[in-house]
Amino acid sequence: MFDVNEILNKADLLTYVERAGGKPKKNGNRYSCACPIHGGDNPTAFSIYDKDGKQLWNCFTGSCGGGDAIKFVELWQGMNFKQACEWITGGEITDGVAMAKSAKERLAAAEIETKAALQREEARRREMQSENRHIFYNNNLKLNNWMREKWINWGIDEGMQDFWKLGGCDDFFVDGEYHSPTLTIPVSNERGELMTIRHRIMNPRNPRDKYRPERTGLHSHPFLALPELGYDGGIIWVMEGEKKAMVTWTKADSDWQCIGVPGQEMYKGLTERLRPVSDRVIVVPDPNAELKAYALAKEIGAKFLTIPEKIDDYIIETGLTQDSLFKLYKQARKVK
Repeated sequence: MFDVNEILNKADLLTYVERAGGKPKKNGNRYSCACPIHGGDNPTAFSIYDKDGKQLWNCFTGSCGGGDAIKFVELWQGMNFKQACEWITGGEITDGVAMAKSAKERLAAAEIETKAALQREEARRREMQSENRHIFYNNNLKLNNWMREKWINWGIDEGMQDFWKLGGCDDFFVDGEYHSPTLTIPVSNERGELMTIRHRIMNPRNPRDKYRPERTGLHSHPFLALPELGYDGGIIWVMEGEKKAMVTWTKADSDWQCIGVPGQEMYKGLTERLRPVSDRVIVVPDPNAELKAYALAKEIGAKFLTIPEKIDDYIIETGLTQDSLFKLYKQARKVK
């Protein structure tokens, strides 16, 4: 008889992740790394953990989802369910009736777990919203001159700091570790609902690991410089990072939208939202990080602009004006 539990008992998810190119590191009661499935670069986006004696995984930034070791092998090796089971066991499985039944049971269990995970995330978000921590961090910012000055040096004056309720945190603890101090960025959706608070770690242990959410389990969300515009605007600038979107918007016209994705892997999540307005979209990637940004621009037929440095640095160093920014938009070519 075909037994999924027996196959999962033989599986070694952590080893598979390492063989797929992941470099998981112990992080409290779980392991974290960049996602080896979609090739992400966020070192904490992919999580491996135990639940009820089972090894499970989750990708928080791509569209890979999550599941058990069999699901991971399916995506990693490009296999169907039966092939993945045979790959793990090293043999052929012939009980097709039991296979179908087990697959159906796994699908039902996965749907239940997905629904439960969404409910847990929503509960965390509502708790975060009720605490108004972004207001606390904004008030704390006003008491710390060095925090104010840091935002100013990054191209965001005091008025815009208060407009976006930017903040500072002296004592931030998450994922079983202290990451202090941090500067904070509230991220809202198009309805103005607070979705998460991003903490920019000022002294990260890993230079590529500079951001953390207010609470573990809150998924990343695109930053909208003007949430009320949603995914629309006279011109819609798309780039990687909240700070770049804010600095760009300080030079923008009042009906322009600037969208900052929290990591390259989030570009593709904007495809359907931006497709209807693609004639007004311009995608501006970081240098040497153009591939996923270009894929978005090509998919929807948007403009694509490359510049020699990150756009916020470019704006600050060149003293770019609104007129100059508009000229860059006009000069950019649509990708077909």
